[in-house]
Amino acid sequence: MKNLVKLGLILFCAAVATASLLGFALRGILKKDISQILEKMDSETGLYVVLIFILFEFYCLINDSLAGLSRKYNLNFVFVFSEIRFAAEADPTNTPFSLRTKLLMYPLTISICLVPFIVLMAR
Repeated sequence: MKNLVKLGLILFCAAVATASLLGFALRGILKKDISQILEKMDSETGLYVVLIFILFEFYCLINDSLAGLSRKYNLNFVFVFSEIRFAAEADPTNTPFSLRTKLLMYPLTISICLVPFIVLMAR
């Protein structure tokens, strides 16, 4: 039950971060109304895949950040956070990526996904 609550909490934070980022990008930069955004999203359903990928990246970023903070400062949260383990397929030793590398790559992949999304929404 604890793991389900932890999953829900991190997923909620990731959804808020995704909505905030997209709200800033679409409302702040492109000056689009919410009705225009929803109309565009309904007409091109492939845009939802990009949103799901951004949501997944925020989920991983928040989870790994909390795992790193709890390990670094020896914090005792109600939940035990552990890193999401990623390793390169071509690596025969199956060495996972370091936390620092992952925390730098998540914002990079979010921005790489966000730029085409904004371009598609601007058309």
